[in-house]
Amino acid sequence: MSSFFLRLGVPAVLILAAACGGTVNGSTSGGASSSSGGGGSSGASSGSSGASSGSSGSAPIPPQPRGPYAGLVGTTDVSILYPLPGAGEIATFVRPSEVGNHGALFAATDFVTVLSGHSGLERTSSSPASGYANLGLVGVRLDPCSARRGPGTCTSEVRLVLQALDTTMTGTTALDGGLHVVYDVPEAELVDMAQEILTLKKANGDLALQELAPHPILAAQGLGGAFATGLRSIVLFHLGSERVARATAFDHNMDPDSDGWTFASFERVGGALTPHMIPFQKSHQQTVAGSRATTENLVTESHATAFSNGGPDDVQAILSPGRTETGITPDMRASFTAALRVENPTVHNAETTTCGNCHLAEGATRIGKAFGLPEAGAFTSPRSLARVDERTSVTNLHAFGYLGRQVSIMQRTANESVQVADRIAALLAAR
Repeated sequence: MSSFFLRLGVPAVLILAAACGGTVNGSTSGGASSSSGGGGSSGASSGSSGASSGSSGSAPIPPQPRGPYAGLVGTTDVSILYPLPGAGEIATFVRPSEVGNHGALFAATDFVTVLSGHSGLERTSSSPASGYANLGLVGVRLDPCSARRGPGTCTSEVRLVLQALDTTMTGTTALDGGLHVVYDVPEAELVDMAQEILTLKKANGDLALQELAPHPILAAQGLGGAFATGLRSIVLFHLGSERVARATAFDHNMDPDSDGWTFASFERVGGALTPHMIPFQKSHQQTVAGSRATTENLVTESHATAFSNGGPDDVQAILSPGRTETGITPDMRASFTAALRVENPTVHNAETTTCGNCHLAEGATRIGKAFGLPEAGAFTSPRSLARVDERTSVTNLHAFGYLGRQVSIMQRTANESVQVADRIAALLAAR
């Protein structure tokens, strides 16, 4: 593994992750100046201290150190993917029931709401279970400027990815389906959080990667190490149910003729999670159907359809079954170009495309590239956009997480993360 590591004194790749969950907007000026520069308690006072006793009356989580740290912001500083432990390794994942300074990380009652009466995220089988007690935190993402509140807006937030986890003979595995929780965190406090992560990283070896992948220090130390312990405290200090702004889930179900995955979106309104209309849909839900997510050849065997898929840049034509490299139609070429646009965070965000369209863009671009189609309009950056992705089907819909033990990081995730890392670096430099 050491061949992939870089000390932060050497240029490193800066990547984040997204599930069409946001995009960078506006300039880098603003909010950070409201927090004092290097103090251990600055910034968090904008939200954390006011609820420091936690909803259940538990002892408050103390703030983590904010220095010293290296100046270079790395990919895994702003987008942290937990590794899945192997057989016999410590598997102490952060659980949604854990209580911090803003209440439980994600309340059980909110999970019931998001599931709309179902018992778990994996609905094709009752065993292993995929309910609230089985959820573990697999991803943490910072974003100082998402477009969640509409075009031209800039909302500071932290996004968590939770999946149902199971222990097998090979180690921890992630069941299909996932939960994506968005927390409102003021920009100044978000920068505090980034400082805490950078400080924790420096104290544990300053490891970084040239590609977006499971966090290198977590992979080296395991989930029982000092970095995992410090990160748990950072998460529980800043996040909790009192700050949940949006929650989106997709479950794995069985349609009559194929596998199905249903997305459902909820927004916090007046203290309760209420259905939130998916863009270009007449509902807060949208279903994708297609081949098994474990199909072994993404290009030649897997296929998918997103039902009621309205809006611009529909990616579906190239995902149809029976396609061949010699039978490319104009519609298929157009859908490949559309998928490249959906993956481009300067063109699309979570409010400009449907859930299904966003999560199918990865498979559409993989097929188009395999067929040698021209990549007009693809996102570019002077930074590397490399990421680890082991998916074998277009219906592996995980943008930043796992299917089984497959690392699943979409290109959209890597593209958006470049912008986010740049913005975090600029906000830190302004302090």
